[in-house]
Amino acid sequence: MYFTIKSIKNMGCLLLSMVLLWAFCSTVSAQEDNTVRVVDVVGSGAIYGNNMAAAKEQAILNALVSAVATAAAEIQPFQQQVDKFKSYNELLYNQTDRFIKGYKVLTEYLSGRNYRAVVQVTVMKEKIKETLLGANLVRQEHVMPKILFFLAERKMEDVLPVYWWGEDLVFVVPLSEEAMAQVIREKGMMVINHGVIVEPLNYPAEIPLQDAIDIGKHMAADIVIIGTATAQKTTNVMDGNVKTFKGALTAKAYRTETGREIAFAARTAVFASEDDESGGREALFNAGILVGQEMAQQLTSAWESESKQESLVEINIHGTQELANFIKFRKALGKIPGVTAIHIKVMKADESIISVDYEGTAQSLADELLLKTFESFGIDIYEVSPGRLGIELVVG
Repeated sequence: MYFTIKSIKNMGCLLLSMVLLWAFCSTVSAQEDNTVRVVDVVGSGAIYGNNMAAAKEQAILNALVSAVATAAAEIQPFQQQVDKFKSYNELLYNQTDRFIKGYKVLTEYLSGRNYRAVVQVTVMKEKIKETLLGANLVRQEHVMPKILFFLAERKMEDVLPVYWWGEDLVFVVPLSEEAMAQVIREKGMMVINHGVIVEPLNYPAEIPLQDAIDIGKHMAADIVIIGTATAQKTTNVMDGNVKTFKGALTAKAYRTETGREIAFAARTAVFASEDDESGGREALFNAGILVGQEMAQQLTSAWESESKQESLVEINIHGTQELANFIKFRKALGKIPGVTAIHIKVMKADESIISVDYEGTAQSLADELLLKTFESFGIDIYEVSPGRLGIELVVG
């Protein structure tokens, strides 16, 4: 039986390829261009009527399916492909030639009536991702921000506002913050736990913006929210026992990387109760819900807008006279989660400029790079600014 790349429709071939993938596949590190994936896979073909050429071609075709499956599994694991496997099969595995940039046979072996080959395949991973996105089989993932609250809250029973960054450690989360955090988490954002602070910070209730930003950066926050919340009794009563309480909350949000204000909300909520303490608490919580809803919308919009603007990070690299070190650096950079492409803009004797398509900020990319280790050199990140990094490759 004779096969061509475009005629692989036999499910038996596909299942065989999947088994070979997990049994024999050894992954090769991503190349400098992160849009492709290079893998070594084993393909097998049965020999019929001494037709070695047909067996070899089938082995290669099985290897190509396995290679495409390897790249696809990194985008969407096989377990998540099961329910819509027919669609994956038609889009990817029945037309592997669309996603293969090239291949070469590394070695081959004849075992009885079977021909086996180790094939190195360069797969266009980004094209697979685009195809799956276009078919709504996967969703584009967005890195959501981490948020740190600075809310000073005065309940009915409090003489002065209570806040966690002052002279005394406060481990109780303000009701207004609890309510805001609940809404914001539902939008996929992460709220940082300031209860991990073990020593008083000694800042005033009205914390200066720069101090809040510095603390936020130290705690890996992308956004700080600063605000005040108060509860008070109103003049309205009913039957002499039921009183009304008003909770008021005002909050502003700032990007820690730029210090820019990106959201603002002020809301009040009223609650009726016979008990002063519980009435004031409910009013504060309800005000927090209202402000949380308003700010969550603003924050989501601002974050998506900034993410698009900051999707390109330019890196000025010094110390690139050792080309091998420069290549190692680029390979390590390409493995960082969120890096989708690397482009060389300028290449000089001891200096290079590259731009990186990155789902995050320059600061978060610098943080990731700082965790990387290199055998023959180190890195000195001497500049971190919005959309830009300055790095020197240091030998020894």
